[in-house]
Amino acid sequence: MVRPSLLNLSEVDRRQLLAEAAKSTDPDFRDACRAVLLLGSGQSRPEVAVQFDVHPATVGRWATSFRQRGVDGLRGPEQDRRGRPRKLQTQDLEWLRQTVLTPPRQLGYAFTNWTLPRLARYLKQQRTVKVQPHYLGLLLRRMGLSRQRPQHVLRGKRDEQAHTQAKAELEQLKKTLSQEPRIIISQDETELHLFPYLVAIWCVVGSLQPQVLTPGKNQKRVLYGGLNLKTGRLTGHWAASKSGPHFIEYLERLLEAYPDQKILMINDNGSFHHTKKVDAFLLAHQDRLEVKWLPPYCPDLNDIERTWRKLKSSHASNFLFNSLDDLMAAMKVHQRRSIAGRIAFSMLPWIGGLMLFLAVRFPIFHSLARISSDMALGERAVRSALPVMTLVLVIVAHMMRMTRAAIINLLASPYIEMARLKGMSAARVIYHHALPNAWAPIATVVALNLAYLIVGVVVVEVVFVYPGIGQLMVDAVSARDIPVVQACALIFAVAYILLNLLADIVSIVTNPRLLHRR
Repeated sequence: MVRPSLLNLSEVDRRQLLAEAAKSTDPDFRDACRAVLLLGSGQSRPEVAVQFDVHPATVGRWATSFRQRGVDGLRGPEQDRRGRPRKLQTQDLEWLRQTVLTPPRQLGYAFTNWTLPRLARYLKQQRTVKVQPHYLGLLLRRMGLSRQRPQHVLRGKRDEQAHTQAKAELEQLKKTLSQEPRIIISQDETELHLFPYLVAIWCVVGSLQPQVLTPGKNQKRVLYGGLNLKTGRLTGHWAASKSGPHFIEYLERLLEAYPDQKILMINDNGSFHHTKKVDAFLLAHQDRLEVKWLPPYCPDLNDIERTWRKLKSSHASNFLFNSLDDLMAAMKVHQRRSIAGRIAFSMLPWIGGLMLFLAVRFPIFHSLARISSDMALGERAVRSALPVMTLVLVIVAHMMRMTRAAIINLLASPYIEMARLKGMSAARVIYHHALPNAWAPIATVVALNLAYLIVGVVVVEVVFVYPGIGQLMVDAVSARDIPVVQACALIFAVAYILLNLLADIVSIVTNPRLLHRR
């Protein structure tokens, strides 16, 4: 039976809602348009509210606004709560967006950058509307605008045709990265200075600009690095300068890091990269090392450039190190953590080797998990050890990492800071304040991983000859016992749906915004 639609939408209304939602930069307006489309397709207010994480009354208000004023009603009320006309209408917001994206000098001003007070003054002059600067900032963020640091480019220095061709080749290479037998390395050098690298930090509003000590005499070291595009592993080499001999030392270290493997290295075009000694070294090792030279002045094509920016901003910024040795030690800590954080993505090929090693070297682990009904509980546990480890080790790293990310994200919340200021211990802050609010993403990840286990158990049971439902399904397929195959598939499907339903229930129960009416 088809559920009756809560909103009668014509084909013209549907096309208009889709078009306006696609071109709008206001996330609230896009959500309202999509919610109205869902209501028009027959979904109820509570169902739509869950999808957009709002109260059903909000969905009802969107529907009422659309009935009264059409698509324009979804952009917001024509009047505020006191019955006064809104200061900024839709045309004012479009004008504001165009103004922000226009350089001030094109409008006749001497300054080159828009600030919120300047925008407020310009808005008052041109549109006779007085708005506070902080409110302008909120409006700009709602329209999808943010302040970003621009990037330096050299006008006329870069061969645009060569840049476009190299970019297309790299994109094609990344698409087939999983099938590429060679090690793909993105290589570049960066200079680390004792003079602190500055980034924006939190400070008290109205206080003086933060100060960072500087050395009397600057010193620097050069870090040669290669980023493995498959695993994220960073291979580095410290040197005193950028030169051909130091570059050869790095190439030797790179070959040692990947013994008996062929390497494709994507590299910038520096003058010291093409000395006679470097060319001779590359020629002598051409059977293992192939270099793809990028066109000159194309740093945006080198993936390791983002790694250098992250490294400097996170471990070398706003702090004066006592010496270059301390600075290099901080960089090495970052390198070790970067590698450790990506181990989970490269664990899978080692799982099979670990299982084979345990089964061969340690007789306590049985390679075949034959279990009968007359076995003791301890014997069953021992025989099931390898199948259980095979299933668990594949997903436990992902679950632990997602749990850690959810907790860290919540530890920056104001209520966590308040709990710390009250003198609570770190364990109480995590277990009683952060963890209850992190259950929603954790439950989703756990449910998806358990669903993966349900599908993967078929392969594991066949490999280890474990008498389970997966083995039963494979035997039924071999014997063409269709009813048993259908029953097993139905059990898998029901378990998958129930796990996802359980994750949704946990997400709703642990989210007060969905439990309580506003």
